Amino acid sequence: MGMTSFGYGQRACLGQGVTRDETIVACGGLLWGFNLVHKQGKNGQPIKPDLNASNSLLIVKPDPYELAFEPRSETRRQEMRANWAQSDAQDKKERADFLAAARAARASKTETTVDASNEPLVDTTIETPVVLPSVVTVS
Repeated sequence: MGMTSFGYGQRACLGQGVTRDETIVACGGLLWGFNLVHKQGKNGQPIKPDLNASNSLLIVKPDPYELAFEPRSETRRQEMRANWAQSDAQDKKERADFLAAARAARASKTETTVDASNEPLVDTTIETPVVLPSVVTVS
C-alpha cells in the first residue's frame, strides 16, 4: 500500500509502516469509544452527505461532510475520561521532570560565559570554542 506523500521505491519514507500502524490503532481507538452518526440539522433531521458531490481536480475526492462522535455508552464515556485524566497527569509529571532536569543542567554549567555586548554564548569547556546561539524568549 503506497501513498504519494511517503514517496516510492528506494527513497520511500522509512516511517511509512509506523504511520500506517499508528493510524490503525488511532482509528480503532475512536471506533472502540464512539459511534459515528450523521450530524443533526436545525430541524432535527440528519444531515446526509451528497454521495455524488466531489471536487473537479485531478485527484477526485468527495466534498467535506460532518459526522458526530457519540460515546458508545456511559461506561465507555467514564473509561475514556479516566484514561484521559491518567494520561494527562503522567504527561504533566514527565514535562515537569524534564524542565527540572533541564534547569539543573543549566545551573550546573559554570564555565559558560556571556559577553556584555549581547554576543552569543560561548562554551569554553571545549578546547576549540563553539559559538552557541543566544536564547530567545517568546511571550
